Amino acid sequence: MGYNIILFIRLLVCLNTSLSAIVVTPVKSYKLNFYTSYNQFYIGDKGYKGNTGSSAFWSKQAFSDRLAADKDVLGIGIGSYGHVRGEVLLVGKLNPNANLSKYDHVVEGSFKLASGVLQITNCPDNVIELTLKLKPGIYNVRVYSSNLKNTGLDEGEGDDSYMIEICPGNSISRKVLKRHIFQ
Repeated sequence: MGYNIILFIRLLVCLNTSLSAIVVTPVKSYKLNFYTSYNQFYIGDKGYKGNTGSSAFWSKQAFSDRLAADKDVLGIGIGSYGHVRGEVLLVGKLNPNANLSKYDHVVEGSFKLASGVLQITNCPDNVIELTLKLKPGIYNVRVYSSNLKNTGLDEGEGDDSYMIEICPGNSISRKVLKRHIFQ
């Protein structure tokens, strides 16, 4: 089997491509369909200590970037006030060549998962919507937002949806890969 991998890598080199150009295949996927308030929900360590209600967490920049971050929790900014629809994908790494053209907004960041239990919770009740057991460590998260055009802070329902990639990684600063500007 090792010989086949070597041949595959040689083929990639001959074709002048790299392993990072290959589509990142999810290890597991989970559907999201829940209600939240205040245009946000959270991804973080079980029992996270970050203060999601502080003005430092949802700073003006975090609000604009649609991603708030503390060491053990991320706040995901969404378009509508109500439902969260989408999918969580556990992947080996974030795809450096992802096609962003079909998304309105794409942002990434990271958090520390000390307990080994990742939870997605709504706001403000912190109802657990998804629990995943993962190896403790730093996790990178990329959020792809779609259909933001007809959403707004006061809109209860919208057609917005989210694809969220999560993978082990190194601590990274929040970075917007594609920005949606509300009109």
